[in-house]
Amino acid sequence: MDVARATPVFRLPRSQAVVLALVAVVILAVTVLHYLTGAHLLEYHTVYRSLYYLPIAGAAVAFGLRGGLAVSVVVTLLYLPHVLGMGETLSGGTADNLLELPVFLLVGGLVGFLADRERAQRRRAEGLRSYIDAVLQSLPLGVATTSGWSPPTPQNRAAHTLLPALPPEALARPLALGYHSFEQGQRPLGLYVSSLDAPAASDDSRVLVIEDLTDRRALEAQLRRVDRLASVGQLAAGVAHEVRNPLAIVRATAQLLAGLAGENASLRQYTQVLTSESDRIERLISDLLEYARPRPPLPTPLDLAGLLDAAAQQVRPYALHQGVSVVCEAVTGTTIVADEEQLRQALLNLLLNAVQASSTGGVVRLVGASDGATATLSVADTGRGMSPEEQERACDPFFTTRPEGTGLGLALVAAVVQEHGGKLRFESALGQGTRVSITIPQELAHGAGADHR
Repeated sequence: MDVARATPVFRLPRSQAVVLALVAVVILAVTVLHYLTGAHLLEYHTVYRSLYYLPIAGAAVAFGLRGGLAVSVVVTLLYLPHVLGMGETLSGGTADNLLELPVFLLVGGLVGFLADRERAQRRRAEGLRSYIDAVLQSLPLGVATTSGWSPPTPQNRAAHTLLPALPPEALARPLALGYHSFEQGQRPLGLYVSSLDAPAASDDSRVLVIEDLTDRRALEAQLRRVDRLASVGQLAAGVAHEVRNPLAIVRATAQLLAGLAGENASLRQYTQVLTSESDRIERLISDLLEYARPRPPLPTPLDLAGLLDAAAQQVRPYALHQGVSVVCEAVTGTTIVADEEQLRQALLNLLLNAVQASSTGGVVRLVGASDGATATLSVADTGRGMSPEEQERACDPFFTTRPEGTGLGLALVAAVVQEHGGKLRFESALGQGTRVSITIPQELAHGAGADHR
């Protein structure tokens, strides 16, 4: 049979319990002394009466206004019978001693009020300090302080990581005020040094703010790339528009010559070359115009497995001709939101690149997944891989590593991803193949810049 144990409803902290016990002991002792001391010892009663202020003040400091008033009332109730009983025999008479009772209440209330205000101000100060500390700890910037020749002291979590990453010359003494930047391996760092303006700080006290510039440098590079691509796109659109009309005349002329060639095999061969090369230029112009003037995506719910399977089926004949297998992996029933035509074209370009980069017997994997917030599609091959320099320029128009390539495939993929507000990421190493991943948010931010890395 279980016995229910009653839990205490109210429990004082140990420090307050000790104060309460001392207050009770002092009140009890003073009261006993009052009632046991003869009336003729007037000077003793005067001292005892003054001793009542000790427990009143102590309770007020420890428990605030309520504690001070409660103890004052208890003292008043204990002292009142003594005053009424001894009457005029007390020093100052009955009236003087009765007037002492409101003073007990006044002292208890005033000291308790001041104690409550001091406690509230302390709580506000601690809350503000905790808030400032939380803000400081949440900063991605490292904050440290130093004085004289002493080593810097980290003031937040980021400083513990970034401070050791600074090169030795960054902390050479004396520290120069102002902003400094350092290239420490693959991690660029910025250091801002300023004087510490605080009452307790010495003249040579310094505040160090350390910043990891990796993301900023990547953003600056992306902005430069976007500007460069925009200029190239505008130029390409103008050239493509001007070339298309004479190209149509050349192709029509080649077809006319082919009809007049008759049995002349050489002339038929030349006209066939003109026609095929004209078609190739026409495809290049179409890609240029599509890159220069992309239409906004029209997102619709898509079956992910069906989308990937359609893209894989479209490229499989070419892959089989190259001796490369295409494997498609996606969870059946998964739905994503995107522009079907644009996304399929982007996947087709990635698959063609992967097949062309693979050797006979290679495998290209097309994988898709979604967690509800983002959809991720990746194309991985077992080809020669890409160097860091090639990855950096992969999305630049007209950059290609194949003699027959136009250099617009990945540029078009990047444009599609950018219009979907997504990210295009390369994972590759020479001799280890390449994985290209597209991440598209399901709350589409049209026109948001993609992060090409």
